[in-house]
Amino acid sequence: MFEKILLPLDGSELSEIIIPYGEELASKFGSELILYHARAQGYDELEHVHQAYLDRLAETIEQNIMKSGSRRAKIKIKIQV
Repeated sequence: MFEKILLPLDGSELSEIIIPYGEELASKFGSELILYHARAQGYDELEHVHQAYLDRLAETIEQNIMKSGSRRAKIKIKIQV
């Protein structure tokens, strides 16, 4: 049903509320989950910090899926900074 699911994240707790919903949908439909870090212009020098943040989130999502019982489809996670 959904080939790709985009999760726009800005590092706030409020934006991270969508993560479990994205995990569920992506695993249910075998969708690619795209973690996108939204930030204001002028913060390009901090790109490595944003990349580390998304890498950590991707690892956490993969661990959550493994813990959940493994009947779910394997999710491909793409990071977009």
